[in-house]
Amino acid sequence: MLSHVSPKSEYSARQNLRWLFILRNLMILSESLLIIISVYGLKIHLPEQQLWVVMLLICSFNIYTSIRLQNEEPITEADIFSQLIMDVFAITLLLYLTGGASNPIIWVFLLPVIITAIMLPHEYAWYMVILTTTMYTVLMAFNVPLPAVEPHSPNPQMLSGMDNYEMLQHAHAMSDRHYFNLHIFGMWFGFVFSAGLGAFFVGVLATTLRKQERQLADARESALRDE
Repeated sequence: MLSHVSPKSEYSARQNLRWLFILRNLMILSESLLIIISVYGLKIHLPEQQLWVVMLLICSFNIYTSIRLQNEEPITEADIFSQLIMDVFAITLLLYLTGGASNPIIWVFLLPVIITAIMLPHEYAWYMVILTTTMYTVLMAFNVPLPAVEPHSPNPQMLSGMDNYEMLQHAHAMSDRHYFNLHIFGMWFGFVFSAGLGAFFVGVLATTLRKQERQLADARESALRDE
């Protein structure tokens, strides 16, 4: 069972939880910015109240994580994995309210998989792959459609003349092209954000691991001297 898996060390587990706290703060900031830009900048009609409720839940959970870091109770690998599961559910709720699998930032499901593979033993990564794949599949069928990606096709029976129909068709074509450009921009933003975050996080984590290896080597040398 996952709850019986012991961490490699209390120090590394606490460091991992601290990194999750930092990354979740970045997630809160970036998601809040995207909501503001989409609703007030791009004038996309989103369920704004529900989105802010989800953001409030994420903030509340991160406050709990901050309290957990101040607590001296040992942190286990199961605690880290539970935190990542909560992040996946939060991401799923946000994506459900913003188009589901059609949302260009659906790539965000990769982040919990990458973080799990870096922080935890190999079997946890496969559990996370199963969870994120399941959530992705559910979002393909159940979601609140994005107004920006809904099909735009005028009904000629509702129009009195062919000229009006052609003008409306042209207007819809321009609208669709505009929304398609927004979709491409969302995919570009997703790539830049994930690449930058991945490079930053993996680089810092590698530095932390090297520091831990040096500390272990120093501890071994100290133990040998004591003997």
